[in-house]
Amino acid sequence: MFRLFILLLVTFLTSTSSVYAYAVLGTGTAQISERHTLFLITYGFGHDTYSFSLPTTAVRGSKPSPNVLSYSIRTPEGLTVKDGRAVAGIWSTAPKQEQQFKTTTGTSTTFTLAVLYEKAATSSRANTLTVDHLPFVIGNTPGALATHELRAYTVSASGTKALNTQE
Repeated sequence: MFRLFILLLVTFLTSTSSVYAYAVLGTGTAQISERHTLFLITYGFGHDTYSFSLPTTAVRGSKPSPNVLSYSIRTPEGLTVKDGRAVAGIWSTAPKQEQQFKTTTGTSTTFTLAVLYEKAATSSRANTLTVDHLPFVIGNTPGALATHELRAYTVSASGTKALNTQE
């Protein structure tokens, strides 16, 4: 729980001056109940010469789009789980313009993808959140993270204890 708190605190308060292209800054999970899991992935984008535009919307299982981060829920074997319900949001201190977060040239900005997932009875093995498509615009050039880069944008709830568990 403390790790989750620190991850959220970093997301909302950090605006570092170190400049990089992109990186995963942290991941976390919280087992809210037997059926409800909160997944968090905090990532940063920035560059000393260019600004970035990133999506403000995340949609489960969406087709690649220049304005939407696409994610999926998976089993430990990597199989996509289609049942269950999920709600997602992306938070950042970056200003929003035209359904995009806009970073400033020469700075890095943090973003947090938060997904609350409710398992269906048939999806009891669903325990991993994977980002499948993360588009961006650097300067005026559209792009997206490559498949091998997206491997870092994964978080597993394996071994996470429920918040209401008493020890």
